[in-house]
Amino acid sequence: MSNVSDEEVNVFEKFYKFDFTNSKKYQDGLLAVYEQYLVMKFQNDPHIEQKLRGDEKRDVEKLANTYLQPSEISQLQIQAKVYYFCSETGNIMSLDDYQKWEAQFTETKKLQEISSERAPHSSKYEELVDLIVQGKPIPDIKTVPDMVYDTTKISQSSLELRKKPWET
Repeated sequence: MSNVSDEEVNVFEKFYKFDFTNSKKYQDGLLAVYEQYLVMKFQNDPHIEQKLRGDEKRDVEKLANTYLQPSEISQLQIQAKVYYFCSETGNIMSLDDYQKWEAQFTETKKLQEISSERAPHSSKYEELVDLIVQGKPIPDIKTVPDMVYDTTKISQSSLELRKKPWET
């Protein structure tokens, strides 16, 4: 992305490499986000509201996985990660810019992996290229002389033209 500064790229790289899974503070914060979101979303549903206030409150993540769409969970997670990361590191970052950068970064990474998996050219290939570039003859290849046939020595066709189906 051309409109992202080097400083922002450094912040994005730190965020990309940040270990959220082993952060107790982040995990606790994420559960609080799930709980608040569930309360807001289902404030008019007494059944779910009762579960959030009762014994099942301890397993908010299970409730979130049960009652929320995967896209909602993913959005809540990334927003919580950005909030936690920014509060811990003091950096400021835009979620939209990060997501654009991440899409480009992962695409570039995939292309690099694909190109590194390709086998390098063999030494035989490189030898052939050198012979061609230097104009030397290539071994085991028959040389064909450049010649044009004399049109006066070509015989005339003696076969009749084949009739078309509608001409019979």
